[in-house]
Parts: sequence; C-alpha cells; structure tokens
Amino acid sequence: MTAPVAELPSASIGPHPAFRLPVTPAGRLHHQIRLQWPVTRPELAESTGLSQPTVARGVKALIEAGLIAERPDLITGRGGGRPRVPLAPTEPPWLHVGAHLGLKTTRLAIFDTVGRVLRETELPLELDDLDAAEALDHVIAGIHRLRTGLVRPLRTAGVALAGHVAADGTVTSRSYGWERFPLVDALSDGLGIPALAAPHVAAMAASELGVTPLAGPAASGVPAGLYFYA
Repeated sequence: MTAPVAELPSASIGPHPAFRLPVTPAGRLHHQIRLQWPVTRPELAESTGLSQPTVARGVKALIEAGLIAERPDLITGRGGGRPRVPLAPTEPPWLHVGAHLGLKTTRLAIFDTVGRVLRETELPLELDDLDAAEALDHVIAGIHRLRTGLVRPLRTAGVALAGHVAADGTVTSRSYGWERFPLVDALSDGLGIPALAAPHVAAMAASELGVTPLAGPAASGVPAGLYFYA
C-alpha cells in the first residue's frame, strides 16, 4: 500500500543559496533517513541527539508528507519484545534538476529527493563562444528533452558555474564572458520552477554536506574541509 502524498508545499528559496546542514528536527531526521535507511526511531534519536518525543513528532510529520514510510518488511532482529519497525524513504512525489556549466561541456542530471540520479546527459556547449541568453536557451531545451516521459514534476533547478553569483541571481563570469546576466530569473522563467545558482566550489562543498550523515552528541568536534577547484 502506498503512503498518501501530501500536497506539495510552495517552494521558497532564494537565488543565492546558503548551503548548510539541516537544523529543524524534521529536516535532520529526513537527512539521516535518506542516508542511513533502513533505520529505527531509537537509532535516529542516538545519531541525531534528538529526544525520543521529538523524533516521534518529526517522523510522524515526514510520514504524513509522504517522504518516508515504515517498512515492516525490513525488520531483521527477532529477539525478545516487540520488533522495531525500520523507516525508509518513499519514492518522492517530485524531482529536481541540476546543471554544471563547464566551459566546453554542460552536464545535466535529474534526481529525486533521496539523491538518486534518474537521468543525465551532456551538452557540447562552448560557453565562451555563445551569448549568455543563447547558451541558457540551449540548457533549458536540454532539460526539457531530458525530462520527456517523466511523470513526476520538476520541483527546483540548480546551477553550478565558474563565476560570481550576486545576491539577486545575476552572474558575472570572465570565463564565459558574461556580465551580470540574470541567470536565475531566466532559468526559473524558462522552466516554470524556482531556481538557484552557485559557484563551482560552493556547489562541490554542498554536495559533500548532502552525503554526510549528521553527528550525534557523542561526536568529538565538527569536521572541517578546505575545497579547491582548478
């Protein structure tokens, strides 16, 4: 039986993202379940440092939103007492698209909320030889081709690029020859969904955060990293 899917909430993201680990209880729990499933409620409490009541409320909200489900079929322990039912991500009701704007090749990928890549492709675009608006038209057309036949809707779009992304979503890139091009607004208009953009290094660091489980209260210190892009 498929869990009911809640109505999609209205997206509220800025054009200039602030990458960080989730801070709300539901966000922390979803992050951990996405990376460590199957996982039980007591295991979530231990790994996140959240109290059992907070875990119970957060799990209930995630189940009602259709993002996770109880999976009795994944119970492994058969010891004494009532078995603990593991939790796992559901098939998310929406998808996301990402683009990496390389100088000579642009890579596109469609993935779900769990992070599983469903489709990907490359576009041979020489950005330093194209007008910014023309280049983005090719990217948008490529995304539309890539999503053909998918039933689930795209929810957000993200772009990693070589250049500076201003707070208003405009991009300046010496590599591409772009000067304050309104990339985020143009991409959002072309796809009909919220969009954001970030420099290569920030996007690379964010991808590391996305696949790093949260550390519980027993962790000794917070890991740090230094990223270079060449």
